[in-house]
Amino acid sequence: MNDIHSVENYINGIPKFSAKTTHENLRAVLELLGNPDKAYKAVHIAGTNGKGSVSLMTSLMLEKSGYRTGLFVSPHLIRINERITINGEMISDTDFVDTFHTVMEAVHRNEERGGVHPSYFEMLFIMAAYYFAKMKCDYVVFETGLGGRLDATNVVTPVVTAITSIGMDHMQYLGDTIEAIAYEKAGIIKPGIPVISHVTGTAAEVIRSTAAERGAEYIDVSSDTVILDEVIQDEGAGGGVTFDLKTPVNTYQGLNVNTYADYQVENASTAVRIYETLQPENAHSEGVVRGALQDFAIAGRFEFLTDNVILDGAHNEAAVAKLCESVDRYKLVIGTVDSVALLFAVSEDKDYDSVIREFVHGLRPSRIYISGLSTSRRLSPETARAVFEKYTSADTAIKCYDSILGAYRNALDELESNELLICAGSLYLSEELKAE
Repeated sequence: MNDIHSVENYINGIPKFSAKTTHENLRAVLELLGNPDKAYKAVHIAGTNGKGSVSLMTSLMLEKSGYRTGLFVSPHLIRINERITINGEMISDTDFVDTFHTVMEAVHRNEERGGVHPSYFEMLFIMAAYYFAKMKCDYVVFETGLGGRLDATNVVTPVVTAITSIGMDHMQYLGDTIEAIAYEKAGIIKPGIPVISHVTGTAAEVIRSTAAERGAEYIDVSSDTVILDEVIQDEGAGGGVTFDLKTPVNTYQGLNVNTYADYQVENASTAVRIYETLQPENAHSEGVVRGALQDFAIAGRFEFLTDNVILDGAHNEAAVAKLCESVDRYKLVIGTVDSVALLFAVSEDKDYDSVIREFVHGLRPSRIYISGLSTSRRLSPETARAVFEKYTSADTAIKCYDSILGAYRNALDELESNELLICAGSLYLSEELKAE
């Protein structure tokens, strides 16, 4: 396996949702690699929604402060290399292959001592941890894969942790109540390490009590951070969301996030508090904060594929609600959009009834295009159609397709100049459309 394709095929051959190994098994492999996870300052971020955006914003702020900053995220949309970046540059194919072989040597040595082969995500995490140390990163931002307490990334000892949001997702793995899911996310909290959170409600109480039990400072962004002005979208300010932000450290006026998704304001607030916690001596470096937010761009999150086609990976009820709010605000700002069409695909293990209901109520789509995903976890278009029909009127046009690209091309053919097409329901949908 001396090329990226054979290595990726090997990794893809490890089931993505196979049983996790133990943290002890992961630490044993890392120890054989020289404990690379201890070679830099780590930031650990969990959450149901927003963790990818907060991770990227935080890494941009650290990079603009002059630090060599690694970023580990999931999933990837087009290339597996996207998961491992340093200062915005993906790991090269050559380095990916070399890192894989180095890690595999440690895996085999661990197996000889009675250990087990890492799972799909664990393998990628170990590769990232090793690569960032080899490349002498100052900081590394780790986004959790699933949950927190049992996640592979939780073997890292960070200098700060953050929990962006709690919602009903991955219930078959994390629990079927908000409190149970919050408990799993709060598992990343470490003794004496600050935890920054934008979580509210009963989930916040779980996180707060966990922090107290572990002697970790609890930094509540939802109460300590105040949006002074109404969130606006102003094309004159760069075509994104403009807002004022007050923290206990500083007041930022006229911050601009380079996106029309106003749900990114909450994520930006969290990232700013992480940055302030990491860099108290640079807490008034407004240029760093402003520059990072203006440079922010994340694939598959309110991403414009064309002037009137928006791609978003929203796949749970909370994320869909925020997406619909952003679409409504965008329509008001633009003033030329009269109707919305929806291209939808979802995994069968999602709470798809709630997701579909939220899309119908939030977007009020005039036409709906449903496709199955190219994965074994696909929900059949016919099953999705039956759910849509529960919540839509009889005159709503609903069409089913075998392929996402077929649905997309037909939707484009029928799209009017005064309409928006929203493509959402799954990150796998984003992956397929981005690869087109």
